[in-house]
Amino acid sequence: MNVPRQDQKPPAAVTDLKVTRDGDKVTVTFTAPAADTGAVRYQVKCSDRAIVSYQDFLEKWKLDKDGEVCNW
Repeated sequence: MNVPRQDQKPPAAVTDLKVTRDGDKVTVTFTAPAADTGAVRYQVKCSDRAIVSYQDFLEKWKLDKDGEVCNW
């Protein structure tokens, strides 16, 4: 489902990011900064490929190497 963006500026930086691993399970925890910035949700994404800018992704695509990288 596509939800219209409601925040007008980025939230403050996360200061307590923690990543723990137990076998093949990874847990990411953090405290969301105060909501005074208007942020209404967060997305946590990961990839087993390098995450690159859209422009860099297009360059890899032109070389038929887009399987090496990822872009959202």
